[in-house]
Amino acid sequence: MIYTLLLVNEGSIPICSPSYKRRKTRLSQRVYFNARGCCSRIEEAEPNHGAILRVNKQVHREASRLFYSHNSFLVGTGRWGCSAQVNVHGLKSMIKRVPTEFLACVKHLQVILYIRILPKEGGKGYSLGTLTDAGYVHTICETITRNLTGLVTLDIFTARDIERREPKNQAEMYKRGIYPLTSEATMAHLTKSFQLLSKHNSLKYLAVYDNAMFGLAGVFLGKRLRDSFVGSPIVARLSTRFLAGHQREHGDRTTSKDS
Repeated sequence: MIYTLLLVNEGSIPICSPSYKRRKTRLSQRVYFNARGCCSRIEEAEPNHGAILRVNKQVHREASRLFYSHNSFLVGTGRWGCSAQVNVHGLKSMIKRVPTEFLACVKHLQVILYIRILPKEGGKGYSLGTLTDAGYVHTICETITRNLTGLVTLDIFTARDIERREPKNQAEMYKRGIYPLTSEATMAHLTKSFQLLSKHNSLKYLAVYDNAMFGLAGVFLGKRLRDSFVGSPIVARLSTRFLAGHQREHGDRTTSKDS
């Protein structure tokens, strides 16, 4: 009971890149205690659960199992090294530092796909960004299949990547010969990456959310994602729910149900 009160969060836990100060603090703690922390990428982690994990090894093991199995984690395709956006940098670090037995306890995961509007397509097109950004989606899906073997629910959202839409950033990218993927190329990369999920053995609920607040591109993206699963083996095994024109708040841990 005490573990639940201390460790279970009402909202999802974002997996971001930590600031230098937090990285330095964690390193000193690992050297002193000679043990891995509960999770390497949790915002405001210490006040919630840090102390109880250091009582002894038995408590650490028991508490860690509950922590990973009862909380929902939030990952995404944000900027590498950013402590404000969920990103693959944080996810890779988590996979590297958290023991396999605890990764297998993760049951609930939310994924945010940061999307850009394409001015050249009349503002109705969308893009994951460059090939590197598209590769983040593949990495997330591959990680889910390979490392999060106990995952039960998966929610996929879209969010507008405002920062990388700034004219200065776009101009610099074009100057270096780096161009965002077209809408069709983006959809092809997403479909190919999501097919990896069909290999997952424990996944039971999958939800893809259209984001009306994101504009027409968000709604269209959600519909295309839905269509990409039609005829796939994953549909026969998973219970899916697609909410047209609706964006659920990140952090709502209500389990997806059949529509």
